[in-house]
Formats: sequence, C-alpha cells, structure tokens
Amino acid sequence: MPRAVLALAAVLPLGAVPAWAQPANLSGPEAMPSLVSCDRAAAAPHDPTRPAGVPGVPFEALDPADAPACEQAQREAPEVARLPFQLARLRERASRNAEAAALYRQAADLGHGAAARRLAQMLLRGEAGLAPSSAEALRVLRRAAQDDSPESLFALGLLHLGAYAGPFYRADSTEFDQVEGARLVRLAAGRGYAPALSHLAMLHQDGLVVSGATVVSHDEAEALRLYLLAAEGGDLFAINSVGYFHEDGLGGLARDDAAALRYYRLAAKRGDVVASYNLGRFYEEGRGGLERDDAAALGHYRLAAEGDNWFAQFKMGKFHEEGRGGLSRDRDAAVHWYRQSARINYPQAIMALRRLGVDP
Repeated sequence: MPRAVLALAAVLPLGAVPAWAQPANLSGPEAMPSLVSCDRAAAAPHDPTRPAGVPGVPFEALDPADAPACEQAQREAPEVARLPFQLARLRERASRNAEAAALYRQAADLGHGAAARRLAQMLLRGEAGLAPSSAEALRVLRRAAQDDSPESLFALGLLHLGAYAGPFYRADSTEFDQVEGARLVRLAAGRGYAPALSHLAMLHQDGLVVSGATVVSHDEAEALRLYLLAAEGGDLFAINSVGYFHEDGLGGLARDDAAALRYYRLAAKRGDVVASYNLGRFYEEGRGGLERDDAAALGHYRLAAEGDNWFAQFKMGKFHEEGRGGLSRDRDAAVHWYRQSARINYPQAIMALRRLGVDP
C-alpha cells in the first residue's frame, strides 16, 4: 500500500467563499451561445470555473465531434481561460495529444489551474511529444498555485513530496522541498479537500522525517481519523484504506475482516482497482464470512489487473498457470500476466517467470 504525508491547517473563515470556488457568471461574454455550447459539451465536472448549473462531462463521455463549438467560443472570447482547457480535453479525447498539450499550456498561461495540473503531468511523464522535465512541471504548478485552489496547492505539494515519482522526478531540478510539500498539502487538507486529507493520513501512517526533523508524526490513530474524513468526501483510496486498517487492526481498531470487506466492497463498487484486488483476496481465502470461491476471486482479480494493479496481474498469471477459477492451464497467458506484474520488479512475478524458464 502506498504512503504519503500532511496535517490540518488554515480553515477558511465561516461563510467565506474563496475565489477558486466562485462559479463563472453568465453575463457579458459568458452569455454568448458559443460559450454555452462549449460548456455543455466539454466543461470538466470538477472545474470550479465552469458556469453555475453546468454539471460537466466526464472525460470518457466527451465527444470530439463537439470541438467546433469550443473552437468558435475560443475565437470569440480568447480571454476566457476555461475555453482552451475544454478544447484541450476534446483534443485529448480524440488522441490529438500534441494539440491538447499546446491548449493546456495556453489555458495555464491564462491562469487555469486544472489545465496547469494536466500540463504538469504531461511534462513529468514526457507525454504528447513534450520533453520530460520535472523542473518545468514545478514552474507550471507554482504558477497554478497562485489561484489558491486546494487542487493546485495539493498538486504542487505532491510534486515537492515526490508523490509523482517516476523516471524524470528530480532528474533536472534541485528545488524540491518535502517540508514545503507537507505545508502545501496541509493547506489543501485544511480546506476539506478529500485527496489531501487522504494523503495526510498516508504520511501519518508512516511519519515523515526530513534531515532528522519530524515533519509529520507517525500516528496511526490520526491516520485513521483523516482516512475517515476523506472517505466521507468520497476519496476511494481512503475508503479502501479504512478497510485495510480494519483488516490489519491498525489505528486502535480490532482486526475485523467483516468490516474490512464492507469497505473494500464499497470502494470496488465505485471503481477502485486496489479494492477489487482486495476483494479477490478475500474470495480466494474465504475471509470476512465469504465462502472460498476461485471463480469470484478471478473476476475481481481480472478487473484489478486490467486496471494495471500489479499484484492482481500476478494473481492472474498464477490462476492461468494452475488452471483455477474455471480457467484451463495456459502457460502463455500465465507468462503474459507475470510479465505485466514484473514491470515493477515484483519479486514473486520474476521468480514465477524464471520457474517457467522465461526471461523477465
């Protein structure tokens, strides 16, 4: 289970409405038919700058054929930052990623936080033809954090903390600061932002020490409290983690497989692949009041494996190799799944491949 960091701080005065949370007005350029059409077609559900009353469209439901409406809106109101962001979403949905990156940059330059966060992800991963650069990603997120939104503060905090760890993290910058990262995530958590609360819980789970000084205390009870707060906010990692705390008896809880199963089911039902893997384990081992059921376990492992959970991919290899859950023994399928799991150097997957005489 991954871990991370933080602790609550700055709470807004009662009744205060920060700038990032104020919806756009439908006056002036906002009332243009082209803008209304673009918003209906491509506004992001969690973009606080979308007009009031516009629910937004999940990325998977975007229709690239709606791009002309956003192109016209951008021509007519080039100063509205969310328009290039919305057009970028449509371009990315159409796999026109280089165009999407350019539009995300344009929106970020106009001060759009969500666009800056997506651009930073692309820079960190070297996507869309961009040169991988953690230093440039840091500059982009610093600029985005000027909007004072919890989302932008949290994203910048994660980068400082190393939570975007990948092949390019810290490769070209010495400006990362874990203490500053913790401070920023505390700010976001203090505003009730569920992902930040969940990250704060993760760091309390292990503690964070920098240069010999404790930045976040190791405190499982506090971690559980924060996970519960984040779970109330719908954070799937937190919901799954509460299940894990019940399973292992952490944070002052007694071990309780039945309670753990309830949380795993809730998170898995909402699409969390780690929870799907955990459900597979419980069915395979007959825990939490469940009967042992390899077929049910296989179904959950498959969902998690297809969601790129490495441990579930190992289980898929094992079930194929042993012919379990209604499968026939299939060496080729087993090798395929073991190799998927071995990408992170998972020792059991590597040993399984070697046992089968295959180079990892």
